[in-house]
Amino acid sequence: MRRWLDGCERLLTLVAALATFIMMLLTTADAFGRYLLNRPILAAYELTTNYLMVAAIFLAMPYAYRLGANIRVTFLAERLRGKVKLAIDYAVQIVSILYCITSLGFDPIWFGVMSMLMLSMGLVFPPVGMIAFVVASSANVSLVKVYTGTSILMIALVLTTVLLMVFPQIALWLPATMK
Repeated sequence: MRRWLDGCERLLTLVAALATFIMMLLTTADAFGRYLLNRPILAAYELTTNYLMVAAIFLAMPYAYRLGANIRVTFLAERLRGKVKLAIDYAVQIVSILYCITSLGFDPIWFGVMSMLMLSMGLVFPPVGMIAFVVASSANVSLVKVYTGTSILMIALVLTTVLLMVFPQIALWLPATMK
Protein backbone atom coordinates (compact mmCIF):
# COMPACT_ATOMS: atom_id res chain seq x y z
CA MET A 1 0.00 0.00 0.00
CA ARG A 2 2.85 2.36 0.88
CA ARG A 3 4.53 1.77 -2.50
CA TRP A 4 1.25 2.43 -4.30
CA LEU A 5 0.72 5.71 -2.43
CA ASP A 6 4.32 6.76 -3.11
CA GLY A 7 3.76 6.00 -6.79
CA CYS A 8 0.58 8.10 -6.81
CA GLU A 9 2.45 10.93 -5.11
CA ARG A 10 5.24 10.76 -7.69
CA LEU A 11 2.72 10.76 -10.54
CA LEU A 12 0.84 13.76 -9.10
CA THR A 13 4.11 15.63 -8.60
CA LEU A 14 5.16 14.86 -12.17
CA VAL A 15 1.82 16.13 -13.52
CA ALA A 16 2.20 19.28 -11.38
CA ALA A 17 5.69 19.87 -12.77
CA LEU A 18 4.38 19.30 -16.29
CA ALA A 19 1.55 21.79 -15.67
CA THR A 20 4.12 24.33 -14.44
CA PHE A 21 6.26 23.79 -17.54
CA ILE A 22 3.23 24.13 -19.87
CA MET A 23 2.19 27.27 -17.97
CA MET A 24 5.66 28.73 -18.49
CA LEU A 25 5.65 27.89 -22.21
CA LEU A 26 2.13 29.21 -22.71
CA THR A 27 2.86 32.47 -20.89
CA THR A 28 6.10 32.96 -22.83
CA ALA A 29 4.42 32.23 -26.16
CA ASP A 30 1.52 34.53 -25.29
CA ALA A 31 3.88 37.38 -24.36
CA PHE A 32 5.91 36.80 -27.53
CA GLY A 33 2.79 36.75 -29.68
CA ARG A 34 1.18 39.71 -27.93
CA TYR A 35 4.12 42.11 -27.95
CA LEU A 36 6.15 41.09 -31.00
CA LEU A 37 3.56 39.73 -33.45
CA ASN A 38 0.52 41.61 -32.16
CA ARG A 39 -1.36 38.27 -32.03
CA PRO A 40 -1.97 37.01 -28.47
CA ILE A 41 -2.97 33.43 -27.78
CA LEU A 42 -6.69 33.40 -27.12
CA ALA A 43 -7.70 31.91 -23.75
CA ALA A 44 -4.05 31.70 -22.58
CA TYR A 45 -4.88 33.65 -19.43
CA GLU A 46 -7.92 31.48 -18.65
CA LEU A 47 -6.02 28.23 -19.26
CA THR A 48 -3.17 29.38 -17.06
CA THR A 49 -5.18 30.71 -14.13
CA ASN A 50 -8.15 28.33 -14.14
CA TYR A 51 -6.49 25.01 -14.96
CA LEU A 52 -2.71 24.92 -15.10
CA MET A 53 -2.09 26.94 -11.93
CA VAL A 54 -4.66 24.92 -10.00
CA ALA A 55 -3.05 21.67 -11.19
CA ALA A 56 0.44 22.92 -10.37
CA ILE A 57 -0.55 23.90 -6.84
CA PHE A 58 -2.96 21.19 -5.75
CA LEU A 59 -1.31 18.19 -7.38
CA ALA A 60 2.00 19.02 -5.72
CA MET A 61 0.44 19.38 -2.24
CA PRO A 62 0.99 15.76 -1.07
CA TYR A 63 4.69 16.03 -1.85
CA ALA A 64 5.02 19.44 -0.21
CA TYR A 65 3.08 18.30 2.85
CA ARG A 66 5.29 15.24 3.31
CA LEU A 67 8.41 17.43 3.17
CA GLY A 68 6.89 20.06 5.45
CA ALA A 69 7.44 22.62 2.73
CA ASN A 70 4.11 24.39 2.98
CA ILE A 71 4.24 28.15 3.28
CA ARG A 72 3.77 29.12 6.90
CA VAL A 73 4.67 31.93 9.19
CA THR A 74 7.15 30.53 11.67
CA PHE A 75 8.98 33.53 13.08
CA LEU A 76 7.07 33.19 16.37
CA ALA A 77 6.36 29.47 16.39
CA GLU A 78 10.03 28.53 16.04
CA ARG A 79 10.87 30.41 19.23
CA LEU A 80 8.22 28.69 21.35
CA ARG A 81 8.81 25.42 23.14
CA GLY A 82 6.80 22.62 24.66
CA LYS A 83 3.15 22.91 25.55
CA VAL A 84 2.79 26.54 24.46
CA LYS A 85 3.90 25.65 20.92
CA LEU A 86 1.59 22.63 20.89
CA ALA A 87 -1.37 24.73 22.07
CA ILE A 88 -0.73 27.36 19.40
CA ASP A 89 -0.39 24.66 16.74
CA TYR A 90 -3.74 23.18 17.79
CA ALA A 91 -5.42 26.58 17.85
CA VAL A 92 -4.15 27.41 14.35
CA GLN A 93 -5.36 24.03 13.05
CA ILE A 94 -8.81 24.52 14.60
CA VAL A 95 -9.18 28.02 13.19
CA SER A 96 -8.05 26.81 9.75
CA ILE A 97 -10.49 23.90 9.77
CA LEU A 98 -13.36 26.09 10.96
CA TYR A 99 -12.62 28.64 8.27
CA CYS A 100 -12.60 25.95 5.58
CA ILE A 101 -15.81 24.38 6.89
CA THR A 102 -17.73 27.65 7.05
CA SER A 103 -16.40 28.93 3.72
CA LEU A 104 -17.62 25.73 2.06
CA GLY A 105 -21.08 26.37 3.51
CA PHE A 106 -21.19 23.59 6.10
CA ASP A 107 -22.52 24.13 9.59
CA PRO A 108 -19.70 23.58 12.13
CA ILE A 109 -21.99 21.65 14.48
CA TRP A 110 -23.12 19.31 11.71
CA PHE A 111 -19.51 18.87 10.60
CA GLY A 112 -18.48 18.01 14.17
CA VAL A 113 -21.24 15.43 14.49
CA MET A 114 -20.30 13.89 11.14
CA SER A 115 -16.62 13.87 12.09
CA MET A 116 -17.37 12.02 15.33
CA LEU A 117 -19.51 9.48 13.46
CA MET A 118 -16.73 8.91 10.94
CA LEU A 119 -14.17 8.61 13.73
CA SER A 120 -16.28 6.05 15.56
CA MET A 121 -16.75 4.05 12.37
CA GLY A 122 -13.01 4.10 11.77
CA LEU A 123 -12.33 2.85 15.28
CA VAL A 124 -14.82 -0.01 15.01
CA PHE A 125 -14.82 -1.05 11.34
CA PRO A 126 -12.15 -2.99 9.51
CA PRO A 127 -9.43 -2.50 8.26
CA VAL A 128 -8.32 -0.29 11.19
CA GLY A 129 -10.88 -1.20 13.86
CA MET A 130 -8.66 -0.35 16.82
CA ILE A 131 -11.45 -0.85 19.37
CA ALA A 132 -12.27 -4.27 17.93
CA PHE A 133 -8.64 -5.36 18.32
CA VAL A 134 -8.53 -4.09 21.92
CA VAL A 135 -11.77 -5.87 22.82
CA ALA A 136 -10.65 -9.10 21.14
CA SER A 137 -7.30 -9.17 22.92
CA SER A 138 -8.59 -8.10 26.33
CA ALA A 139 -11.57 -10.50 26.29
CA ASN A 140 -9.43 -13.24 24.74
CA VAL A 141 -11.94 -13.92 21.94
CA SER A 142 -11.54 -14.04 18.19
CA LEU A 143 -11.85 -10.93 16.07
CA VAL A 144 -14.66 -12.57 14.08
CA LYS A 145 -16.70 -12.94 17.26
CA VAL A 146 -16.17 -9.27 18.12
CA TYR A 147 -17.24 -8.17 14.63
CA THR A 148 -20.26 -10.46 14.82
CA GLY A 149 -21.27 -8.84 18.09
CA THR A 150 -20.75 -5.31 16.79
CA SER A 151 -22.53 -5.85 13.47
CA ILE A 152 -25.69 -4.15 14.77
CA LEU A 153 -23.58 -1.18 15.88
CA MET A 154 -21.98 -1.01 12.43
CA ILE A 155 -25.37 -0.99 10.71
CA ALA A 156 -26.66 1.68 13.11
CA LEU A 157 -23.60 3.90 12.52
CA VAL A 158 -23.91 3.64 8.75
CA LEU A 159 -27.65 4.37 8.82
CA THR A 160 -27.15 7.33 11.16
CA THR A 161 -24.43 8.74 8.92
CA VAL A 162 -26.60 8.39 5.81
CA LEU A 163 -29.56 9.99 7.60
CA LEU A 164 -27.46 12.94 8.74
CA MET A 165 -26.06 13.40 5.24
CA VAL A 166 -29.53 13.42 3.71
CA PHE A 167 -31.23 15.35 6.53
CA PRO A 168 -28.64 17.58 8.27
CA GLN A 169 -31.46 19.26 10.22
CA ILE A 170 -31.51 16.22 12.52
CA ALA A 171 -28.10 17.17 13.94
CA LEU A 172 -28.98 20.87 14.05
CA TRP A 173 -32.41 20.60 15.68
CA LEU A 174 -31.29 20.54 19.34
CA PRO A 175 -28.72 23.38 19.03
CA ALA A 176 -31.35 25.47 17.20
CA THR A 177 -33.72 25.15 20.17
CA MET A 178 -31.06 26.61 22.48
CA LYS A 179 -30.80 29.95 20.68
